[in-house]
Order: sequence, then structure tokens, then C-alpha cells
Amino acid sequence: MVLHRSNFLANKAPMKKIQTLSLAVFIAISAQAQITVTQAEMPHSGDQLSRVKAVTNPFINYGATGPSYTWNFGNLAADGNDVTNYQTVASTNFVYAIVYADLFFNDNRANHAKPGTDLPFSNLLPLDNPYTFRYRSNSTYRTVGFGAEVSGIPLPIIFDEHDEIYRLPLSFGNTSSSHSSYHIDIPNVGYYGFEQDRTNIVDGWGVITTPGGVFDVLRVKTTLAMSDSIGGFAIDRPVVREYKWLAQGLRVPVLQVNTTSLFGTEVVTAIYYYDVPRSIQVVAPLANTICPGATVAVNYTITGAFNTGGIFVPANHFTAQLSDATGSFAAPVNIGDVTSTVSGAINATIPISTPGGSAYRIRVISTSPGFTGTSNAFPITIGGTTVAEISAAGSTLICTGDELMLTAVGGPSYQWQLDGGDIIGATEANYSATQAGMYTVVVNNSCGLATSNTVTVEVNSPPLQSLDLTEVVICPGQGATISSTDLSGQTPLGYQWFLNDAPIVGATDPMITATLGGIYTVEATNGATGCSFTTEGVLATVDVVAVPTIISDGPTSFCAGDAVQLTADAAGSASYQWYVDGGLVVDATGSELLVEAPGEYTVVATNGYGCISVASQGVTISLLPIPDTQTITVDGPTTFCSGASVELGIPATANSVQWFANGDPMVGAEDTLLTVVEGGDYTVVITSLNGCQSAVSDAITVVLDASPAVPVLSSTEPTTFCSGGGSTLLAVADAGEYAWFLNGTEISGANSLQLSVFDEGDYSMTVTSANGCSATSATTVVVVNPLPTAPVITMSFDSLLASGTGMFQWFLNGLPITGAMDAWWIPTADGTYTVRIVDTNGCMNTSEGFVFLTTSIPALRTPTLQVMPNPSNGSFTIQVPNAGGRAFEIMDATGKCVLTGSLTDTRTVVDLGHAQSGVYFLRMLQSGNTPVIRIVISH
Repeated sequence: MVLHRSNFLANKAPMKKIQTLSLAVFIAISAQAQITVTQAEMPHSGDQLSRVKAVTNPFINYGATGPSYTWNFGNLAADGNDVTNYQTVASTNFVYAIVYADLFFNDNRANHAKPGTDLPFSNLLPLDNPYTFRYRSNSTYRTVGFGAEVSGIPLPIIFDEHDEIYRLPLSFGNTSSSHSSYHIDIPNVGYYGFEQDRTNIVDGWGVITTPGGVFDVLRVKTTLAMSDSIGGFAIDRPVVREYKWLAQGLRVPVLQVNTTSLFGTEVVTAIYYYDVPRSIQVVAPLANTICPGATVAVNYTITGAFNTGGIFVPANHFTAQLSDATGSFAAPVNIGDVTSTVSGAINATIPISTPGGSAYRIRVISTSPGFTGTSNAFPITIGGTTVAEISAAGSTLICTGDELMLTAVGGPSYQWQLDGGDIIGATEANYSATQAGMYTVVVNNSCGLATSNTVTVEVNSPPLQSLDLTEVVICPGQGATISSTDLSGQTPLGYQWFLNDAPIVGATDPMITATLGGIYTVEATNGATGCSFTTEGVLATVDVVAVPTIISDGPTSFCAGDAVQLTADAAGSASYQWYVDGGLVVDATGSELLVEAPGEYTVVATNGYGCISVASQGVTISLLPIPDTQTITVDGPTTFCSGASVELGIPATANSVQWFANGDPMVGAEDTLLTVVEGGDYTVVITSLNGCQSAVSDAITVVLDASPAVPVLSSTEPTTFCSGGGSTLLAVADAGEYAWFLNGTEISGANSLQLSVFDEGDYSMTVTSANGCSATSATTVVVVNPLPTAPVITMSFDSLLASGTGMFQWFLNGLPITGAMDAWWIPTADGTYTVRIVDTNGCMNTSEGFVFLTTSIPALRTPTLQVMPNPSNGSFTIQVPNAGGRAFEIMDATGKCVLTGSLTDTRTVVDLGHAQSGVYFLRMLQSGNTPVIRIVISH
């Protein structure tokens, strides 16, 4: 699509030539490629879109299509121009600007409009200033409504359903359909409604040729089924189809063929194709004085397409027309004709009867299509005395090799002369003079013969110059001198230096100091003749040295005594110079610098041409203070025995402390106090909060004397015994002085390797060597268990009972009684009875003697009475034959009755589980003898 603004028609004759060349290049490089059509190819506000209406050809082959197809419609004939101006919605009318505002929430938003509408019968309706409003986006191009004035009142005609012209983007094979409708209620006129079904098929792609050029295109076939509703009556229209070839970069179809279906046959109704806007313009040269009857060449240029002719289309003729003496073309006179479709010239003859005048104009018109061009820009004089006149295009003082254009008027026949002699072949209106001399021209036309004025041309030689250099390298901030040498000997000379063909202000001497890169030339001008000479160029290159960057291999703030290495990096540099605080660092010319002192360090680089860089960004080096060397304080002697210690300390409060033993760091020794238990040389280093360490302190030497081996204790007898017993402790120890201790208290006089012990307690032994160091054995514990309380013997019935708990042994007259090991015993003989008790610790005690004497009371025995089990835990069985309800009682050792009952059977179960452990007695209650059985309960 052609987008042209108000200055588009200002293009001159060369435009068509350039356009033709561009077209040829386009054809050469264009390859059939499937394209995509987007919203960029839809009209925009501000566009003035032009297309050519072609002569209708009913036989045009519009149906042929397909992928990678080639169409050739280069023989279309132009019939006229069709121009559409698109504008913003706001520029149409305030009411429309509101109704069709381009806002995201507006269902009827539009972003451009064009004058006119597609309303049928609009010429029969009282509508003025109509507009069509459309919306374009990435996905759609559609018509949203119309606008027109009814009796001066703007009436928006909003579509009930929008007409989606295209669904974007378009690619080969795309199909889409839409339904649109709108209606109008016009007062005093009636109701009008419209409905339309639109179907689009992208059915082809390829290359198309038209009179406007060659283009890669998509072919879109659009089918429109429309119906009108007037006063309630529906009228179907014939089916309309639009065949459109769309190209990228244009906003109007390259070609559009419209058809209407009549009785089942498609009839071509209109053909449009893209071309530049048409124009015809008369251009120079053209004489401004012409005699009647004279023949002149009328030169013209065109834009746009004109018809070459065909079966139904006549070939185009360009006709030159002459106005009347006032310049009016109300009754133009045809003065020449040519059959052509391109720019050229028409041989025109001024009619002999043309009246004289000084305001004539000439224009060119076309016949196929009919178009009237613009006339020449200046008035033409026709008739009168022949006048020959020469004008020069510049000064008549020229330099060797220059040309001076001389122009003559008054022709049409010219003969140029130099110094009175004819110049062979110089018979045109213009002549380029290159030689010195006097120039005249003889003019011959129907008005007569005349010789022009004389123009004297003087040719002077230029002042030759030579530069002393062909190329030079410039360092930044410095300059290089370039000198020009005069080879002509002419005076006076003026100079002007140029850099890249641009004059250098103030550079008017034979030499210049070049500071910028580029090509330097100098123009020498002879002040008398005005002739100039420009030298060959000197290429100046500014060799900018990269500004070095400084990289440090560590922190730039460090402790005094440390250092950091700075490295300079500048590509292509040959040497460096370091500076500190702006002062030169002597002999610091390498890329690396070991820095120990504080200050701001910078560096400059020098390349192989001696160019020096700008100083680098400074790197500030600062030194951190080192804490004072510490003096170690000693709390106690530094010579001691194993097991002893000495405390070393420092007064400083630091971020960290590290103690060293014999030069090696001590793990975990990071406090201001250190308890030393080993011999060696002890030093300390502190680190302050800034990370700096002090120097190593003076060493404190600690001497550790050897201690004797730890004594080992043993005993000849067990060290646990009963009261009244004892044991002997033996020690294995190194030579020295010995001392025994009981519960930490030294035992007076106990200074040998053995000790008899009788008392309970913790026993240890210490040996002290000749150097005063001692070692103490592990503790041996002596335990003395007390004797149990002496048992007391009592008599209960026929038994002797012993008090206490433990293991018992009965004695008669001092001799042990075999098997008598219970807490009770039934004596069988008279004598003195004693009992010995042994407790859990093995300690024993013996009772006082108990004298037992028998009496005359016989002991009753009931062999048939049994208690099982006995001893028991309190539950036992009484067995006696023929129990028969016999009564019994059970008593404790004191004679107290604890249970009574009667025997129900031969065996009777009795439960005394609640009774305390001890000896109990069972007695049968019966006439005659009363049997008694001892019962022992043990829980």
C-alpha cells in the first residue's frame, strides 16, 4: 500500500528511474516465499492510500490460485485513481469520538475512520458527512459502525454485530466467517436494516506481477451474502466476491477484483491495483522565448501507470498543450503528441498564427487514462524580435580542469563560437566551457538570426601542494604536525584544512597539529584566481591507550609489616609507571608492584608508540596498627613436680589470644590465663580486633621435675573384717620417704612399706623422692563390720528359743549339737545350753549359758499328728486319723493364742499367712493327753 504525504507529489523526474531500478532489484532478489499478513498491513489513521482503478476486463483470470503460484496481470490498463484518506476518530466529530472511543472496555472501540459509508441508498437518505469507523488489532480488522449527520445532528450507526473484515494474522490455508448487522431509524423516513455473512479463504500464495511491480502475496477470496430490510421487507442482494492479493508493507491490496453473481455467473464489476500516484510534469530545459512556427522539445516526467493499449484499451498518448497569452488553459491548443507510457520529450510546434505574448504556459496531458499534468513553472514569451543571450552558471574565472556551463536562449537553432570561430558540434542550448577565450552563440529561429553577447572565460592553474606525511599516529592529549609544501610558486595562497571532508575551524596555516583521528586534507586557494587544489589525505589514528585497572592479590588494608601485590592490566601496553599520592614511585615501571607503605596508588600505561594512558583509578592502601608485644606474668614457681602447675598470664584484652609451647600453637589455649602442667618454653601472640597480630612474646621456661612412681598397695588378709579382727597393708614404691594416711590424715610413725590396720577407713601411702616430688597411691578401703547382738535364750514349753536373726548353732556344755541350727531347739538332756549367731557379714556372737533340768512330767507324743509342710509360709495342712471334729489351738512363742478351730476331716488346711515369722505351737484339745507340735512360719 502506498503511504504518501503532502510532499509525495514533489518527486521529480528521476523518481521513475529509481523506482524502475528498485523494481528490477526486487525481481532479482525476490524468491517465492509464503508470507504472513498482520495488522501492519491494515490501514492506519493518517494514511492517504492510493490505488489505480483499472479498465474492467471481463476475461481476467481471477480464479486461478494455489500455493507457490505465479500471477501475471501486467497488462492491466489504468482508468483512474482511487484515493482514500484515513483519519483519527477524534477528528471526525465529538459525538463519534465518544461513541467509538479507543478504550479497552468499549465494545465499539475504533482506532481510525474514513470518509463515506457502504450504506446502500445513502444518496436517497438525508445523510451528510458520513464516516466508516474501523478497529485494527493483532487479532482482527473489523468495521464497528458508521456515522452521518441527519439535519445537522451527528447520528452514530453502531453495528449490532461487527463486520470482521479479516481475522489476523493471515496465512495460507486460513478460513474465517462472520455475521454482521446494523439498522437505522430515521425520523420521517423509516426503518432500514442490513445483514451480511462474510467468508474468507486464504487460498493461495506466491508472486504477482501488475503494472505497479512484482510482489510476494497472499491471495484472499471473500464471499459476501447480504440482505436489506426496508420497512419490514427483506431483499436479498446478489452474492458479491472480492479476490484480493495482499503484500507485506502495503496497506491496500496489490490487486483486487470484485465480482457479482448474476443468474449463477460471476461478473467482474471492478478491478483495482496498487501503483504510485499518477502525475505528469513539464521539466527543463525549455526556452523562455519561442517564435511562432518554431519546433521545441517539451520534456516531461511522469509517475504512475499509463496504458500501453490492447484489444479494449487504446494506447496512451501524451499531448503537449499551449495556453493562451494569459496562461489560461480554458481553450488549450495541442502542439505535439507522442504515444508512450514513460517519461520523455514531445516535439511540439508553435502554431504560426500564435499571437505574441509573454505569459504562455505549456502542459502535458494523457489520454489512457485521461489525466492533466501541471504546466511549466515560468512564463514563456512567443513572437517578437529574435534575441540571443548567453548566461553563465558561475564565475567566468575558472581553474584548469573545471567547466563553466553557458546557457543560450532564443533558439531553436544554436551555433557556439570561441574567439569568433564556430565550435564544431556545439549546437545545443547549453555548452560546457573548459578553455579560455571569448564565447558567443548565433541563434537562428523563425523570428530571425541574432548573435549573442560575449562571455569571456579565463582559465587558471591550481596551486599544487604536497603533504609531508601519508599517515600518522596521535597520542591522546598530544598532537602530530602535518605540513603542506607549495609546489606551484603562486601567491598569495590561502589554506583550509579538512578532517573527514569537514572544514576545521581556524585551521588556515600551511601546517596543522592533528589531535583527532581521521583523514586530514588541505585545500590551497589562490587568492587572486580563486583556484584551489586539494591534497591527498593523511590518515591520522588516535592510539588510545586503555586506562589500566589495578588488581590486588589481597586486602588493601593490612597489618603493618605485611604487603600486598598490585597488578596493572592495560591491553597492548609496553610499560607502566606507578604513583603514590600523586608522586612518582622510583623504578616502579613493571606491571606488578609490591606495596608495604600506605597511600593512594595509581598507574599509567605506555604503549609501543609512546602514548600514555589516563591514570587508573586509585587504590588506597592503609596499614592497620599491630598490638603491643605481650609480657607474660608468672603466678608461682616455674620449676615443679609432676601434678603441680603454674599459671601464666597477660594483661591485654584482645580479639583473640594464642599460646605456644616450644613454638607450636596450643589447641584451645586462647585465654589471657594459661595453667601450665608440662615443661617447655611458653610464648603468646595476641590478635587485635582489626586482625593484626603482635610479635611473639619473650618465652617463659617451665621445668618439670620427675616424680616417683605411684605406689601400689596390697593386703595380706581381706580388708573387710569383723570388729576385733585386722589386716596388713603392703606397699610397692620407689625409694624415698614413706608416709601412711587414714582418711587423709597422716598416721604417726607409719613410715615403712607395710601397715597393720584394725580401724575402718581410707588408707593411702605417699612416697617422697630426694628432689621433693612425691606420689600417692590409690586409696585402699578398710571395712570393719560390727558383731551381731548376742542372742538371748528363753524357754517356751519344751523348746529353747534364741533371739536375733542370722545363722544359728546350738551348743551343750560347750560342744556343738549336730543339726541344731534353728532359732529353737528341744533339749533332750540336762546341761548348759548356748547358741551362736552368724550375721550376713559373717560376724558372730554367742549367748549366755542356759541351764536346763528335766522334771517328772512326761512328754506327750502323738506320733499320728502331723503338720505339713513345716516350716511353711503360713499355709499348712494338719493331718490326724479320725479327726472327727476335734478342736485345736495355735499359740505363739509367748503362749498367746493366735487361732482356734476344729478338724473337719483327716486333713484340714490352716492359713496363718497373716502371722509374723517365728515359732508357733499346735495343741489338740481332747480328754486325756494333749499333743503339742512346734510350727515354724517363715515369710
